[in-house]
Amino acid sequence: MPYIHLPQGEIALQKKQYLGPRVRTAKTWAACGSAIAATLMTIGCGQRRSVTSAPKDIYQNDAATRHEANADEVVWTVFQQEIRGNSIGLCTGSMLTSKYLLTANHCDPSPGSHYQTGAALREHAPADLKVVRVVENSNKFDYAIVEVAWTKGVPTEGQKYSPTISTQAEDLVLGRDDVGTPLVTVGFPGDKNLDYPRTGVPRAYYAAGFAKRYTGNTLEYNIGTINGNSGGAVWREGDHQLVSLTNGGHHNYGESGWNHNDPEDPQAWNSGAALYMAYAQSKTLRAIFPDGVNPLVDADGNLKPQ
Repeated sequence: MPYIHLPQGEIALQKKQYLGPRVRTAKTWAACGSAIAATLMTIGCGQRRSVTSAPKDIYQNDAATRHEANADEVVWTVFQQEIRGNSIGLCTGSMLTSKYLLTANHCDPSPGSHYQTGAALREHAPADLKVVRVVENSNKFDYAIVEVAWTKGVPTEGQKYSPTISTQAEDLVLGRDDVGTPLVTVGFPGDKNLDYPRTGVPRAYYAAGFAKRYTGNTLEYNIGTINGNSGGAVWREGDHQLVSLTNGGHHNYGESGWNHNDPEDPQAWNSGAALYMAYAQSKTLRAIFPDGVNPLVDADGNLKPQ
């Protein structure tokens, strides 16, 4: 997918390079060079939707598949901004603990950058996180685990954290929308944030879809994500189990038909890291989620009292 490019303050589109080997022709969204790329986050599991309420279109049927995140949804996401010379790169992340954040590796998080949690965004407060260092990253799975510090010294009240992570393929049911596990994400899609350079106010969007299939080291799903969603977490609907990220898809923003796609057409699906595979290889993820469970967070995504 392309990233959103800002030459001389005007929005334009620019194709991006592929980052690492891909199992299929999917594209990824990157924030590099003089680019603006926004990433999105996700939220989690619950009752299975009936086939009658399943999305009929990934993007155009916003009432069923995407809507502006409400006060309870926005707190699951983190808005990222990277300054590169005269350019600004935008991505999304999610909090794992009060110390660690998860995002896409291609978002290129750098020490000293300031991010804004969804809890701060909800209260119209300024950026409340500062990047300390990248603790672990992977080109294979396109993720980065980032150590952050709170600008006020304590976590912003109301922010949510992933309570569990997928540790096996069987955590999801794959298939048609009346069969596959419902998935959700919350982030900052580029088509909904074209006015960000002018307003300076990011708009978080909740998006829903279903788990479709595993391909290589990725999970494919029909959540309506696009440029600007990179790095966002993808959860099972309801229980917020972290199962994937928003890393890429087949369509570029602005291409003919990009926002009018059959949810059962594999060429319309998007994809992200299969985190149960990443979990098996990541010392950091296994340390944060022993046996797949975050001991610092309750089932609702709140930090436990220390």
